[in-house]
Amino acid sequence: MFEIKAKDKMVERALLVGAYIDADKKADAQSLLAELEELVDTLGLPVVERMLVHHRENHPRYLIGSGKAQEIVDLAKKLECDVLVFDNELSPSQQRNWEELAGMTVADLVKITTYLVRPEDLTAAGAARAKHFGDARPGSATIIVKALVNPAWLIEIEAVAAAKA
Repeated sequence: MFEIKAKDKMVERALLVGAYIDADKKADAQSLLAELEELVDTLGLPVVERMLVHHRENHPRYLIGSGKAQEIVDLAKKLECDVLVFDNELSPSQQRNWEELAGMTVADLVKITTYLVRPEDLTAAGAARAKHFGDARPGSATIIVKALVNPAWLIEIEAVAAAKA
């Protein structure tokens, strides 16, 4: 259960973080981080920086090593960010650890709703979602609609991120 607290202001500056282990997957990780930026943009969060981190193994405390974690926090503070958004699934304890280290909100993508105009795009949309999230997929729904706000659009994606206040 999350405790709800009043916030003085809305989130204004986000630092995106993507971590990967296999060096051969760097290009994929970069692509996924770019996709995450688009998703975060749909939430109305301005992204001030993206950081891609290579690490040798998953660490239980921060997912990555404590030295690299401190580097990320230092950069976020230098850039005056007030939220860290991870492209990786964090356990509840990792999220708490990051929030304690950084003194800021850590968001985790938890739900995606995809609106499609053409039913024949359903398979491609599902494949893109599977490619981006792998086995750690957030809850999702796909809805076929007659049209979107902009008639030229064929797809709209709504992303919801959860942050412990």
